[in-house]
Amino acid sequence: MTSRIRRGAQPPAATRRTSERRACATQELELAVLAEVDGLLSEARVYLAGRDADDAWIDVVAGHGGGPVRLAVDAPDWGRRGDGALRLAVALLHDVLGRPVELGLALAFADDVLRALPAAGFALSAVEVRGWVIFQAALEVPERWR
Repeated sequence: MTSRIRRGAQPPAATRRTSERRACATQELELAVLAEVDGLLSEARVYLAGRDADDAWIDVVAGHGGGPVRLAVDAPDWGRRGDGALRLAVALLHDVLGRPVELGLALAFADDVLRALPAAGFALSAVEVRGWVIFQAALEVPERWR
């Protein structure tokens, strides 16, 4: 004989506790992810780029009041497609993320972000770069996890 749960009846206590633990663990994970994203999006570093007839450069200005530091990248370029834009994408993403980046990510960043910047120069924050990276990662999340 099988037991039937009546409509409106409470599930067994063990089932309720398991469900509560899952909900609590999910909430803790969500809070940890939000804290991580908040940390990623609160940095005050800014990249200032300029060019003259002979050279192009990118200076990194940190929010802690130190002077600008030149970003090490050979022949950077922006405002159009090309090798210089790809080199700059690799250098910026590596500097912001603190690790080497995949070529596909750098190509997408060069095409989505750097190509749209004004040729004369730009200011781009680390927060904007990380925001773009987070958005790209969100696009990769399978539909069933959203």
